[in-house]
Amino acid sequence: MVLERDNDFRRNHNLPQQMEQQNQADLQQRVLADDAAAAAALHAEQQQRAVAADAVDADAAFHAERHQRGDAADAAAAAAAPSRYVNRVAVKLPAFWMDKPAIWFAQAEAKFALADVTVELTKYYHVISQLDVRAASEVEDIISSPPGRQPYTNLRQWLIERLSTSEEHRVHQLLHDEELGDRKPSQFLRHLKSLATPAIVQTNLLHNLWLRRLPTHVQTVLTARPELSLEQLSDLADRIDEISPVPSVRVVAENPEQVLASNDSLSSLIRELTFEVSALRTRHFERSPNRGLERSPTQRNERSPTRRHERSPTRRYDRAQDRRNRN
Repeated sequence: MVLERDNDFRRNHNLPQQMEQQNQADLQQRVLADDAAAAAALHAEQQQRAVAADAVDADAAFHAERHQRGDAADAAAAAAAPSRYVNRVAVKLPAFWMDKPAIWFAQAEAKFALADVTVELTKYYHVISQLDVRAASEVEDIISSPPGRQPYTNLRQWLIERLSTSEEHRVHQLLHDEELGDRKPSQFLRHLKSLATPAIVQTNLLHNLWLRRLPTHVQTVLTARPELSLEQLSDLADRIDEISPVPSVRVVAENPEQVLASNDSLSSLIRELTFEVSALRTRHFERSPNRGLERSPTQRNERSPTRRHERSPTRRYDRAQDRRNRN
């Protein structure tokens, strides 16, 4: 009994201590729970901040990229503005060449490339501004109604086709119409090459045509140098032409047809003059009262000035010329 009471007393005496220990354990658990909740809240807040920071960074990156694109566009526009200005002002084309439109367009293309002009319509307007009245009349239909697509390309093609001489005409001009004139022999050769077809250039025909139309003294020297090429002969001809003793007069080989025509005219004139002289002699013999007698020197000298004038060579030539004109 006593032992049971003693144990009860001890249990009752230790009860507050146990309760205190239990309270401390509960307190520690609550503290741990609060710490865990605070840590979770802090982690969640950190995640939210990270998300917000990412959003801010993304927005900043978006605006930065947009700003960069805007700067690039502005820079491109600023760079294009001077280019457009240069296209309008700095492109100065030469006067249009009616006789060689293909070469003129080659020069125009070079100027367009240097000025960075690539727009077809801009090129079209530049070309139109350089056409004179004759060239513009050749493409009046195109100027009145410009083609919608590739206006410059079409204008160039049509101008070259309509203004370029035909191959037949160029060959005829090469064979019959071209003379040296005041050009140097090398310049004349280049001109003949521009008229000749590829087949003519590859043969000796061009060489012969060029050589026959040079001055005679130049032909003599060049003929003695058959080993030289055509270009070397042209250089030699230039040097001979520079030291020629008669630079102001060019002696050109005459056309055989012209020589024959001139000879025929002279022969005809001689025949007419001979006939006129015979007629004058006959009339004078018939009118003379003493035609059977020998005249003295005094009588021969007393002829009238008028008849001497009629028998003069100049008068006979004039009368023969009048007769030819009447016939």
